[in-house]
Amino acid sequence: RISWRVLPGADAVTAMVAAGEAGTILGFDSPPARVTARGHSFTVRVVANVTRPPLDKREVRHALAMAIDRSAMIKALDLRGARPAFSLVPPDFVDGYSGPRAPYAKLDQEDRVTIAGALLLDLDATPVDVGLAIVNDDIFREIAEKIAGDLAPLGFRVSPIAESADAHERRLIAGDFDLAISASAPADAYQYLFPFSQTAIPWNVGRYSDIAFDENLTASDTERDPGWQTEKLRQADEILNQDQAVWPLMSVKPEANFLAHQLAIFPRASVSKRTAR
Repeated sequence: RISWRVLPGADAVTAMVAAGEAGTILGFDSPPARVTARGHSFTVRVVANVTRPPLDKREVRHALAMAIDRSAMIKALDLRGARPAFSLVPPDFVDGYSGPRAPYAKLDQEDRVTIAGALLLDLDATPVDVGLAIVNDDIFREIAEKIAGDLAPLGFRVSPIAESADAHERRLIAGDFDLAISASAPADAYQYLFPFSQTAIPWNVGRYSDIAFDENLTASDTERDPGWQTEKLRQADEILNQDQAVWPLMSVKPEANFLAHQLAIFPRASVSKRTAR
């Protein structure tokens, strides 16, 4: 059973999270507060709207994802406890799940940029104008600026679209974006993947659609054997990973004091996956 509470603003949300009383944060309009997330790391990621050209091309998504210099971004942000992420589920996840890493994870940044340029040789026209939806906050603006700088040499002009948390959420639900930055800290690996399934509509913010992904994710939710359940999760995760519809940027440790808003903090282990949906 899930109980919902409407809170007056950021301070009330912050107090509930700090006290461990909050299960799910859906977002709020008032100025965001910085809080310490509890438990495992969470993932800061870029979601690509796969219905928007040229992001509807898999090779373009791969090229842009690998061109982002995650290490330099973390250094520029001076974000304590953060490290580059190449898998959607953080490597230190509490339930022991270990998901696949991006195909380019073992390459150094120079090689990634070289390969990214090669993947874009057949792109019809450059420069390409791309909107990047973000919550209007200093950290997200700095991340957006870093992404824009990394993608500019590839012929992509990235323009940040900074809005309140509520407006940002409405934009994502409506699919009115090219790229969007979000942060996620679900309670289990399934909830990291679920927002990209067709059953997650209207929360499928990237408009991602893959039958095999949905089938494996559904099977993982209905399977009773833990080993087989994990295997189905990994298969779904690998499909999403190969398609690069979402680009993990960094995993952030709890002590990094990242922003409270836009965290998908799902109910704790006492609440089942089915209920959490």
